[in-house]
Amino acid sequence: LPLKRSLISQILARLLSAGQLKAIGPLASREGCVNTIATLIGELERAAKSPAEVAEIIANRIQDAPPQTGANTGGVARQVDFDQEVALIYSTYCELLERHQLTEADADSLRALAVLNGEFAGRAMQVPWLADVQLLALDGFFDFTPVQGEILRRLILAIPDVIVNLNHDERNHEIFLPFQ
Repeated sequence: LPLKRSLISQILARLLSAGQLKAIGPLASREGCVNTIATLIGELERAAKSPAEVAEIIANRIQDAPPQTGANTGGVARQVDFDQEVALIYSTYCELLERHQLTEADADSLRALAVLNGEFAGRAMQVPWLADVQLLALDGFFDFTPVQGEILRRLILAIPDVIVNLNHDERNHEIFLPFQ
């Protein structure tokens, strides 16, 4: 996390000096902003959303939004302005991890999902030994992130015999959806 925050801080400073942060700009040099963006990027990764998917979601929201009345917002940033800047920061963050061959746990999970989906970094990819796996046993595992749930869903569909023993939690039905 300290490396992540440091990298996010540098990205914010670089984008701010390049004039690319209008909405977030006034907060970009504050520690709270750096921590919030680092946390948000972790949540996006754990939610199994790549930078391209986040940008697509934002573009769809813009298309679905009612047209604005009056072109002048009086210098007040709209939510979509913040969203687009977060998407830019997230994309830049992922590009820098790739370029410098760095990693972190949340990014690794997103990469693993991409590989299971058959592509990584724009290249077709496969896990050759996965076809030979005959048994997957999950024992006592129940508290997982959406990206881990997607990975498990793909593995469960790809492996012929699966044994799942979960510690069910009636208060949180959503975490068990991949097993339905």
